[in-house]
Amino acid sequence: MERTIRAGWFVFGVLAGLLVAIVCSHFEILTFNGEVPIVDLAQLVAALFLAMYIPFAVERMRDRQRYARDLLVSQVQEIVEGAKSVNDILSACAMSGETDDRSKMQVRARFLTCNFKLSRLAERLIKECGDECQLALDDFRKAYDTYFDAVTGGSLYGTGKVDWSTWRQQESEFVQLQNAGIDLTRFLSDR
Repeated sequence: MERTIRAGWFVFGVLAGLLVAIVCSHFEILTFNGEVPIVDLAQLVAALFLAMYIPFAVERMRDRQRYARDLLVSQVQEIVEGAKSVNDILSACAMSGETDDRSKMQVRARFLTCNFKLSRLAERLIKECGDECQLALDDFRKAYDTYFDAVTGGSLYGTGKVDWSTWRQQESEFVQLQNAGIDLTRFLSDR
């Protein structure tokens, strides 16, 4: 839609320019010499090329930046969703009063996935926005590490037992992780 509008304005500009040239030559406001130096013609072609190329190049660059930012935002959301699934598993274990091996493996698998995604996010974030994103990433990383420690005791395998006190402690840290994810998402969206 936007490209169609731009193309319409381009055609309108060309037609308006031709109309002005015809009116100017008809009333002899401007006289046109039949001889055009090759240098002037080359400059005209270069100016027209740059006038058409630069806006499209800038738009492509902005689209790429928007895509990269949206990708980073989705990675942050995936990490928070992974932590939410851990939270749901722990909630189910606390309600049932028992923690089976299947639940332990699910928690470990979710954390392994989140850890991998977090390391990829850190790499991409530094590439996309450099050191200015480091503080926002550090806050998110700290909240994630605190949540990880609350659930597992700092070890991926942890104690394996989930009761209500464990669940309450990790729930508070999960809320902090969600808030840090929202802050990082906002930071990325505002860039």
